[in-house]
Amino acid sequence: MDTTDWNVDTLQIAGEYQTPFFSSPSWSPDGAWIVFATNAQIFRIKANGDSLTQLTNKDRHWSCDWSDSDSLIVFNTSLGESSGVWLMDPDGENARLLVRYGSHIDFTIGDSVFFIEKVSDNRKLAHMVLIYPVDSTTREVYRWETGNPYSAYYYPEVSPNGEMVALSIDGNIWTLSLEGENMRPLTNHGGQYPSWSPDGKSILYCKPDTNGGELWIMNADGSSQHHLNGW
Repeated sequence: MDTTDWNVDTLQIAGEYQTPFFSSPSWSPDGAWIVFATNAQIFRIKANGDSLTQLTNKDRHWSCDWSDSDSLIVFNTSLGESSGVWLMDPDGENARLLVRYGSHIDFTIGDSVFFIEKVSDNRKLAHMVLIYPVDSTTREVYRWETGNPYSAYYYPEVSPNGEMVALSIDGNIWTLSLEGENMRPLTNHGGQYPSWSPDGKSILYCKPDTNGGELWIMNADGSSQHHLNGW
């Protein structure tokens, strides 16, 4: 794929310089590369800031993740008939559709992909699913009806041991097992974008608001919640 010009303030995309909006950064397993979304496309860059490379060049993509095996990048597309969860090689080649219309993606152990999907035409029913890319078999983790009692299920991240998932439900952080059991709230003062510590003992999360936001951390059971900084 083409290597793209870079500086700290702008990205050159499709020949035009744009102020970048960054989301969903993910490390390669060896720590040498970072993949991320910006301006609705997927890029990778070396951890030292060299070799920025655009991996996608069409449709619109808002999230991505790098597999533990270092063999795949998963990304989400949100445009028309291309909408869904896609896989590609780490160099951006061999892009292929994994599941139609899924979103909120995260790799877990064995290169299986966790995602959230609407399952009814009226968008009232949705579920969390694990899919195994080797043979595309799926396992439903949890199913719900929108508004009964919660509506928004966002930003899932599977724990390092592959046993739990943390996510934001109606603006607070919750966890549940990958068997779909033991669903419990961890915060009651808000929280989004949960991120597990490498040892699985802590969860970092954000509390964005219209005036900026705050970064918080807590134990994996929700105890010892404390504020790190504001912006």
